[in-house]
Amino acid sequence: MKHKKNAGFTLIELMVVITIIGLLAGITGVGVMGYLRQARIDTSKASMRTIRDAIKLYYMKNNRIPQSLSEMCGPPEDDPPLDREEPPLDGWNNEFQYTPKDKRNYDLVCLGADGVEGGEKDDADITLADLSKNTTDPKK
Repeated sequence: MKHKKNAGFTLIELMVVITIIGLLAGITGVGVMGYLRQARIDTSKASMRTIRDAIKLYYMKNNRIPQSLSEMCGPPEDDPPLDREEPPLDGWNNEFQYTPKDKRNYDLVCLGADGVEGGEKDDADITLADLSKNTTDPKK
């Protein structure tokens, strides 16, 4: 009588496969994190452009800039410059820093990943001047 050999993987084969999967996941994860970082920056810049345009609309209607970002929000039937209940958040779900200077001038800053002034890379501040800069390299 012949015995059938059990079909299956040995422990060494399983360890090799798991190691390969781990290496692939590690390599892929590093690349994805760079693009995720850039996506958060791009989201913040897009929200800042939206806010900047809403401030221009507000100024045209009221001959002054708003004292806070929430002043531009409201239900759609009121026709607010920002068609939402709350001002947009940055790519890290933090509030933008809005500071009116006078009747027409203001500062608008995204404080980056750490939510604190200054920093580098993810923690770097994004200002209105940065909106015109082209940063498509995820390693920057």
